[in-house]
Amino acid sequence: MRKFFIVFIIFILFILPIVLFLYIYEYRSVQEQSFSTYHLTPEELNQINTGDIILRKGYGLVSATISETYNTELDVSHCAFIIKKDNQFSVIHAVSQSLSDVDGVQTQDLETFVRDSRKGSIIIVRYKPSPLDDVSKIASRANYYLEKKVPFDHDFDPTDNSKIYCSELPWLVFHDSFNIDLFKSKDGKIEYNYKTFDAFVDTSHFKIIINHRLKY
Repeated sequence: MRKFFIVFIIFILFILPIVLFLYIYEYRSVQEQSFSTYHLTPEELNQINTGDIILRKGYGLVSATISETYNTELDVSHCAFIIKKDNQFSVIHAVSQSLSDVDGVQTQDLETFVRDSRKGSIIIVRYKPSPLDDVSKIASRANYYLEKKVPFDHDFDPTDNSKIYCSELPWLVFHDSFNIDLFKSKDGKIEYNYKTFDAFVDTSHFKIIINHRLKY
């Protein structure tokens, strides 16, 4: 009986507050997300090209944990390719089924993707091609992984391409298309953590097109 009482006290003093905190945090995040009106302006949409990469911070504990654990000053938790077709915008990205109805590489309209982002977190970058690079390969290769319906990689293992996590998708697309390693700077002096998003703002590879971190 005494042992049960001690366990009960520990639960009340330590575990229950944590559970309540997590529940309240997630509930508030869901409420914020449901009322979000975050969007790109028409002027910003005119700046976007197919193959651009969009970075964002999402809502909820998963996004907060990724941002806090794996990032520096960027404060983002996810990335996707932008696709423009017939003046309509969508994204191709890799998402876990714990956060989506579909597991792995999937498509979503850009408007929803932005609305589900924390206000002021959006950054859009564009690859700086060499004269011989065919940038149309970017969208083509991203669609290749979409059509294959590659599942999400919960092990975050970049050596296993049978499953893909979000920042691995751009790495694979650019490696397949141009035989480059995005997790290394062009001069080879910097190697980025493959779980972070710092590589996508490396100006040796990318140009920043839109940066809401400077706007809001």
